[in-house]
Amino acid sequence: MQDLLIYALRGIAVFGEKAKELGIHDKKTGLFVAQGLFATITNANWDNNRFVAMIKEALKRREALKEAFELDDINDLPISYDIAWYEQKAVAVLLALLFLGVKGIRLGPTIPAFFSPNVLNVLVEKFHIKPINTVEADIEAMMAGK
Repeated sequence: MQDLLIYALRGIAVFGEKAKELGIHDKKTGLFVAQGLFATITNANWDNNRFVAMIKEALKRREALKEAFELDDINDLPISYDIAWYEQKAVAVLLALLFLGVKGIRLGPTIPAFFSPNVLNVLVEKFHIKPINTVEADIEAMMAGK
């Protein structure tokens, strides 16, 4: 749950920076991002309900930002997702992002072996899943909005 919250906060923070460039200052959203990050760092008193509530609030704020910037689709947000398969929780993060409709996720360093060719074809066709490339190539593609 922490990773999902971090991904949502990341998206909110990107748009917060864009809003600042346009002269829009939203201190409440900035405070929310800080509180969310603090919760993921300290998690000494783990409370699933608290994280679920924060994730729901993050998704509401994300939708509000999408509307404020007059975007039709959440995938029009200038956010890139790279998921490395070094930890088992990456599976949960991937499934959560797919559930939210996020497309264009990079996976690596290799495509997970548990994806059958048919499953991989569906993920590529419907969600535009792609493999991680070199660091330089991925950063270049992200900065170009790809």
